[in-house]
Amino acid sequence: MKSKIEQIIQKAINTNCNLEANEYLKNAMNLVYNDKIMTNQEKIFILNKIDDIAISRNLPT
Repeated sequence: MKSKIEQIIQKAINTNCNLEANEYLKNAMNLVYNDKIMTNQEKIFILNKIDDIAISRNLPT
């Protein structure tokens, strides 16, 4: 699951369209929230990464 989330985040980074990036990041957040295997520390790390990407692209956080 973690690798799938990382792939989605990478797609958000690589796209030129902010609307598309926003959808990728929302999808990644939902996968993180619904994951039952990752520790809370891992989830926080990934969510912080998503937040950093959103801020750098001036997307709503």
